[in-house]
Amino acid sequence: WYQKAAEQGHASAQNNLGVCYDKGISVAQDYKQACFWYQKAAEQGHANATRQIKLLLEQQPELIKLMGSSLNFYSPAAPENPKEEKGLSLTQ
Repeated sequence: WYQKAAEQGHASAQNNLGVCYDKGISVAQDYKQACFWYQKAAEQGHANATRQIKLLLEQQPELIKLMGSSLNFYSPAAPENPKEEKGLSLTQ
């Protein structure tokens, strides 16, 4: 179900499919596929996918080379809190 919804562009399904590949839930564990689906969701503004891809790339840095320029949205210094992206912070 996640696969079909993810292919239709649903960000939550893309994130969830990324989790499945990341953790090996109901599919063979595949970090490259996890990264691909997290990226699709993150490109649509899915905050959890952005956090997940950051964690995955920190744990599996070889993915940066494998994924190449397709990771153009990813910044190691990207804020953890999506509100910080708009200049807001929970500490303000």
